[in-house]
Amino acid sequence: MPSSAHLSMVDLMAYFDATVSPEEARTILAHLETCDLCRAQHDEFCAFQDELEDPEFAHRPVPDTIPEPSEQQVEEFRALASRLDVEDAEAGRLLPFLLTGSPDDWRTHAAQPSVTMTWALIHHLLDEGHRFLTIQPSHALDLALFAGDCCAYLPDATSREQDHKAHFTGLAFKEKANALRMLGRLPEATHATETATLWLLMSTNGEFEVAGVQYIRAAILWSQRDLVSARRVVRASAKTFALYGDSEQCRKSEVLEAGILYEMGQVAEARDLALRLLKSAQTDKDLALQARLCANLAQCVGDLGDPEGAGNYYLTAMSLYDELGLKTENVRLRWSLGDLTARTGRPNDGLILLERAERDFEDLGMLGEAGMVALSRAELLLTAGHFAEVATICHTVIARFEKLGAAKNALQALEYLREAMVAGRSTPVLIREVREFLQHLPTDPSRAFEPPPPIA
Repeated sequence: MPSSAHLSMVDLMAYFDATVSPEEARTILAHLETCDLCRAQHDEFCAFQDELEDPEFAHRPVPDTIPEPSEQQVEEFRALASRLDVEDAEAGRLLPFLLTGSPDDWRTHAAQPSVTMTWALIHHLLDEGHRFLTIQPSHALDLALFAGDCCAYLPDATSREQDHKAHFTGLAFKEKANALRMLGRLPEATHATETATLWLLMSTNGEFEVAGVQYIRAAILWSQRDLVSARRVVRASAKTFALYGDSEQCRKSEVLEAGILYEMGQVAEARDLALRLLKSAQTDKDLALQARLCANLAQCVGDLGDPEGAGNYYLTAMSLYDELGLKTENVRLRWSLGDLTARTGRPNDGLILLERAERDFEDLGMLGEAGMVALSRAELLLTAGHFAEVATICHTVIARFEKLGAAKNALQALEYLREAMVAGRSTPVLIREVREFLQHLPTDPSRAFEPPPPIA
């Protein structure tokens, strides 16, 4: 606890999240019992948390209008913008020094007296992390964690400084959630979205940034197969973005909705929405949005009976992602194209694409995805009678999931597959069952693996 008369927001949040030592907790509790101001702030945290835990929180109605800022707020925002402009050049000079070496070195540099932590420097860190999100998500996570740590150095003596500190801390947790989502660590990502929302709701006009957190939350729900909730959340996000006049973010939310519609089995509706959005993205020359929409359309037209059209959409999307330098998204599409190619009569070409996708995922540190692609390869190889290669793949996949810290039931399913392979009882159907079990495990983490009945 600091020597100042009141607890900082960082102290209160750490106490609220139970991340302080027992001795620190006792000190903070004693202060809360005697300080009305800090106790009121703590009670507000509790109220926010109760709201976050309400299942209807993400679906709460969004107002049709937003209040006009007061003249004082306008002047404060202008002053902040001017201050950020002044600090921006200094932040650009400091950033290369700050990020020299390992993440532990970064923290050592940040603590040096010669480094003055500013809003602009945090902003640069968050931008740098976002830049690496789809290229190297593990590095993006390191940067988000570091940005969150650096927020502790920001001043919070005045209400305006506390507002900015809450804003940037919330953004750091938002980037953390996004990176964890990209790495497949969905429970941790969900917790980070909750913490991000808590901080952002304590800042002025945090509703807009919360819409961005809702977008991430919808993507997590989608991955967890809670499609109804995912659609509700992303539509609320799109409505808020539209309300604030951010047409670009609104379109991105609609793109996610198109993907969710596809997963819900409403394929024709998903295709029509994606085609409408693609025309808008082409008009605006938005290459990233075009790439994502082409990927969505590849799935839709493939399911609607046009594999050639699906392949063309995949190739277009991959070309756009190459142009944008977004390797992670490119690798995901190579995985999908490999599956499509193998299913439509060219298994050898599909295997080549899948093997490259597996290798690239491993290079990116995305071991879960690498393991899933390996199982797709194993299914094809076993169908072709390549038993020895499939046995090797099983050992490799188990090692990857162990390194990832996979749940016991996931490892049990993989071990069952390995034992079946050794005993000569493995089939393509069994491999597919294991892969689908792992794919849907985030939805039902306690589910036990039930092997398919043996073929008579």
